[in-house]
Amino acid sequence: MKSIKQFPFAHKLVFAALVMSALLASYAAFGGITAYASSVPAEPTIEVVVAPQVAEEARKPEANLPYLFAVFIITWALMFGYVFYMSRRQRTLRNEIEALKSVLNEKQGVAGKPARAEVEVQS
Repeated sequence: MKSIKQFPFAHKLVFAALVMSALLASYAAFGGITAYASSVPAEPTIEVVVAPQVAEEARKPEANLPYLFAVFIITWALMFGYVFYMSRRQRTLRNEIEALKSVLNEKQGVAGKPARAEVEVQS
């Protein structure tokens, strides 16, 4: 099993992924950003004529719902993954604390001193 010290930035990466998915969701929900060029293109361009029905359909907010749902699902998957990761980390830390307590109790018992009472760990 890998040590927790090997993943010091894991929680920051998950947070960054959640922020990026939220930004992508808002981008998809509002139809993206339209940029306008201030200069004439150097090469001739091909003009695409879109039927009025298709253009009207593309402007409807419902057309972006599949993207919104995809980002929503990805965001929740990342959230559950982060919660799972943190629960595993907490379990590992509790096991290490218990191991340290037992080693401390053994050393105190071997030295002839009375064993110290168990210390309650607040979580």
